[in-house]
Amino acid sequence: MRALLRRIVRDEGGWTVFELLVVCVISIVVLGIPLTLATQAWRGQNEASSRGAATNRVEIGMARLMQDLRSAVHTTTVTATGATLTVPVRSAAGGAVPTTQQVVWSCTAGASCTRSVAGGTAFPIIPNLVSATFAPTSASGSTATPQTDPAYVQVTIGVRDTNETGIRTATVARMTNAITISDGTALRNFAL
Repeated sequence: MRALLRRIVRDEGGWTVFELLVVCVISIVVLGIPLTLATQAWRGQNEASSRGAATNRVEIGMARLMQDLRSAVHTTTVTATGATLTVPVRSAAGGAVPTTQQVVWSCTAGASCTRSVAGGTAFPIIPNLVSATFAPTSASGSTATPQTDPAYVQVTIGVRDTNETGIRTATVARMTNAITISDGTALRNFAL
């Protein structure tokens, strides 16, 4: 019986604690590297997506502002952070004399650029505003602000991007540079 037990014990294979520890460490490294790379790729994609969405929002808002500026008629006042514009409105009846309405753009750093029409509610058009600069230039070349009926207006808008859940106050952790877009237009409906 004793000989049988010795033979059974001798035939049993197994791992020592040290061998098991080495296998665990190697397994963690082999699985950890791809998981780390996948996590970094996911974060990078999230940041790029967030930055793209913020860029789209400011481009759409800037296009609306440029459209209002291009459409403006006389009695337009431009300050360093906004503009009060008089824009034509097509009448439903197709009258010969177009009517006008007042459109007010107002930008507040740390908040948004808002647009109100005919004294109505100001709606945020460009959210997450870091900075906004309106730089009017008169037909004679003056760049003083405020300015009434400028010939050209340069607008520079800076915004921060938000996280993918849409929380407007939370910025993406590694994105420290504001997204800055600049555009300008001649106010073409003016009689100079």
